[in-house]
Amino acid sequence: MSIKKIRITIKILLTMKTSTKLLIAFFIVLPVTLFAYNLLMKKQYLTGSLVLLKERLYDDLTDTTQYVKKPIPQCKYVVISGEIASGDFGHHNYLQVWNNNSQISIYGNHQGKSIAFVNKYYESLFKTKVIKDTLYVYFYRQKRIGNVNGASGVLTGLYLNNNVEYIRVTRANFNSTGSYNLKRLTLSVMGNNNFVINNLQTNQLNLAAKGEATVTMNDAKNISDLSYSLFDSTKVQFNNCHIRAYKPLHIDTAAKMDITIKGNAIQQYLSAKH
Repeated sequence: MSIKKIRITIKILLTMKTSTKLLIAFFIVLPVTLFAYNLLMKKQYLTGSLVLLKERLYDDLTDTTQYVKKPIPQCKYVVISGEIASGDFGHHNYLQVWNNNSQISIYGNHQGKSIAFVNKYYESLFKTKVIKDTLYVYFYRQKRIGNVNGASGVLTGLYLNNNVEYIRVTRANFNSTGSYNLKRLTLSVMGNNNFVINNLQTNQLNLAAKGEATVTMNDAKNISDLSYSLFDSTKVQFNNCHIRAYKPLHIDTAAKMDITIKGNAIQQYLSAKH
């Protein structure tokens, strides 16, 4: 562009109304902003850290009228139980209570140190203990507990970072959203409880289920190898999961496994060795 044309353009801009200038600036900035936002979303999707808005329940658990935020120790292995115990274990004088409606949420992709949001009704019972690299999360107090069915909502929500490579759950209904260790992850589901897992991403996944547990995995992606052991009468359902190889290690006759996959993925599953 010549100097003359530049001068003419400047004069035109100077004679424009402020509202016109703002309108032009808006139409210039808007495409640039949308392009930058699209690049950010694409990066999060490729790394597995993008979580749909409807699955972001963080705000629900940060309700200070019902939940309290607590730091939890860093770890590689997490063992969590929804069972509520009280009494003296040393003298075998204790009581164990399990509410069938107990809900525990576990969220991956957390940035920074792991934290927990604990239902205030159970705050005095919430306990953590670390043995080597294993974090134990449980609910206990020495004084005997009577009725524990008075609270509503989630018992606790754990927000874990990508250092976690092993999670064992029991005695509650669990819901997990997001990813943990992107190289390998072991999930162990024990007892008569449900475990729903959404948007998981890891290279190697090892799944073990025992008792009457029900495991539902939705929209897992980029899993190269899935090894699984199904004991007793467990039920496992995979819905639209991108898994290259399924490797059964143990399947009891009463155990059940269902796979729902879309499009050409069914051919990939049928051609894999089981």
